[in-house]
Amino acid sequence: MFAALSRLTRSAAPKATPPANSLLLTQVVDTVGGGIGQARDFEKLLLPAIDSAIDYFAGQIDAIPGPLDISHRGFAQNAASVALFPETGEIIRALGRSLEVKDSLPRLASHNGDQVHALLGVRRRASGAANGEGFADHTIRSLAPSLADARDYLACAAFKRILNDFTEHVNKLRRRDHLLKVEWNIQNEVSDKAGAADNREYISASELTPDKLLQGLIGWLATPEKYLRLEASGVFLPAGAAPREAHELPLLHCSDRRQWLVCLVHFPVAEGLRALEEETHHHRHIFI
Repeated sequence: MFAALSRLTRSAAPKATPPANSLLLTQVVDTVGGGIGQARDFEKLLLPAIDSAIDYFAGQIDAIPGPLDISHRGFAQNAASVALFPETGEIIRALGRSLEVKDSLPRLASHNGDQVHALLGVRRRASGAANGEGFADHTIRSLAPSLADARDYLACAAFKRILNDFTEHVNKLRRRDHLLKVEWNIQNEVSDKAGAADNREYISASELTPDKLLQGLIGWLATPEKYLRLEASGVFLPAGAAPREAHELPLLHCSDRRQWLVCLVHFPVAEGLRALEEETHHHRHIFI
């Protein structure tokens, strides 16, 4: 599950790869700070919470259909590609305009085989095509050398989003030194702020002890569905589009305010590199 973790931590490659659990705990300590690693029973309490969140993400991501072939070769005979893309030029635009293709493909091309796996996100055309099935904003993210790695990358990106959002929330108190309790909510719980007994009560940054940071992060990890979940869309690709026989494009809910219909795809490295040469305006992205 954590094969893609090093791509997210962006640290220099160690001489020997440490265990996945060690990488995750190091990532938490480095991201959150505040001495969270010194909390009582840090590893004992945190690892089950991490495992639960990652297992949830893996289950959601495993339900994404694909991989679909989006290469030029055999495009006209590929019912799924024809349904997703109005013509082959849109495949070039999808690859060439996606920021992650620009950032990741050259490195992958120099170290791996001739195929790349990734997530494809599309959105329904506002006006709809003549057949009512038009798609737009084709965007590629989470490039990886294999299907398993692409899924791992997505799960790790969602985990990293929890860490970053929790850290941003904590840093707000650190910067201001104190906050109203109704603004704080370190456990990330749904509460009735209007019904608070005293909405002028403050919380101080001095209360950010390692133990409280740990309990707060565990609270955020307990609701991974806030960061990534799939819902039925009612949008189907033609029969035979995916070898897993999962033809519906699920709707991805994540930190991106836009909603994406998603599937997993693969394409030749050479076609991706060619697309980068033809498209110089890289601006499309999916924010996990």
